[in-house]
Amino acid sequence: PTTGKTVVRNNSMQTIELDGYLVESTNGSLDASGWNSLADQSTPGFEESNPDANHIGELNLEDGITLTPGQILDLGNMMTAEDIQDLIFNFTLRSNSDAPITGIVTYGDVPVDLAGDYDWDGIVDGDDLELVISGFGSAYSLVDLAAVRNGIAAAAVTAIPEPASIALLGLGMLATLKRRSK
Repeated sequence: PTTGKTVVRNNSMQTIELDGYLVESTNGSLDASGWNSLADQSTPGFEESNPDANHIGELNLEDGITLTPGQILDLGNMMTAEDIQDLIFNFTLRSNSDAPITGIVTYGDVPVDLAGDYDWDGIVDGDDLELVISGFGSAYSLVDLAAVRNGIAAAAVTAIPEPASIALLGLGMLATLKRRSK
């Protein structure tokens, strides 16, 4: 990543309570000066570890922070500009704070949060609808279903040809119909 931008995203289909996280780099590719910790963002209860080039983390001994499916936490620019891809991301949940979970680290551009894009591929389509339907009532609600519907409808509207193209198509059909009637 050329900017070092770092986000944490809940890729699950369930709301979670994040208790803490630790990002590690064996090559020292972390930069605490660009890090925007949850403590810096005034998130109650979070305390920073002693950050350095090899590890950056926080822990919440009180309540944690709630992350809904797809929700993103922006942690600023915690990576150096070098293209060293050696990060390890571990986190703990309120429901199981004794067992750290190894997360998935993805390198590249941070996608824009697109309403209805629940599989985080940059488009709202049938795959998102399938996710919402399969998790409807537990992880997803009518609000999510409406977001997918609106996203698919917006994509369909942008695919409509220009009026001039429709008029030319109509003229072509008229000429064909007129020829057959003779």
